[in-house]
Amino acid sequence: MSNSIFGTEDGRKSAFMMLYKEQKYDIVEIANKLDIKVGTSQTMPDDILGFIRYKNNKFEIVVNNNKKIDEPMTNARIQTTIAHEVAHWIYDYDDMVSNQKIFCESVNDIFDDLIESRAIKVATNIILGISNPLV
Repeated sequence: MSNSIFGTEDGRKSAFMMLYKEQKYDIVEIANKLDIKVGTSQTMPDDILGFIRYKNNKFEIVVNNNKKIDEPMTNARIQTTIAHEVAHWIYDYDDMVSNQKIFCESVNDIFDDLIESRAIKVATNIILGISNPLV
């Protein structure tokens, strides 16, 4: 997919929705097709679920794959974390590119932070398969 359409929030929303409907909600494939590399790490602190960053002109999602966090639900948690970080890519793209901001998802995230609340809501909608998960 062309990076030129990613320059605006509407372009990113449109690109995401096209893939979301096509891929039947496979968030890893969607992220990859949006040119976001997805990887795992087993060396993050236990309270960090994952993060997204813009580094070397590429977006990267890294998910904590430490089994201590949530062993029975690891796959579901990983999918939710990827969806959470894709939401940041849609809405907070400019902050990551311009300011090199890194968005981390923590087990302690709170709903009264508007940016995190939005990412949590979108991720939940994606995982539930809501037909239009964006807010």
